[in-house]
Amino acid sequence: MAVNIKKFSDRYAYDISKNVLSKGEIYDTDVLSQSIEMILTTMFNERLFNSQFGSVLPSYLFDFINKNSGEKLLDDIITAIHRWEDRVIVIAGNATLQILNDQNAIILTLPYYVKQNGVTSVFKKKINF
Repeated sequence: MAVNIKKFSDRYAYDISKNVLSKGEIYDTDVLSQSIEMILTTMFNERLFNSQFGSVLPSYLFDFINKNSGEKLLDDIITAIHRWEDRVIVIAGNATLQILNDQNAIILTLPYYVKQNGVTSVFKKKINF
């Protein structure tokens, strides 16, 4: 019985029906954006065998974010991505963090450059606290 790969591939950022593997690494922008989101939403000490993995973003869950703390948070987020995702370079000068205190949310916009193939993309996410 054959399995219809396309039927299940919409559940993952990486479409397993594509052949984009090169030396064991994937440079598809959907995969890279999913990797960035995983880094940002992982708390320090949450990963069993790598307690340093993650970012400070989850620690802001109950904090009031203002302009100063938002700038610090954005810097910390960019640092975390540089540390854990070596396939991309975040274009820090164009990165933004919009604070929506009335909605208990932020909108994070992180343009990035894929080192391997020169493609640029943007990670944009509304994060509700």
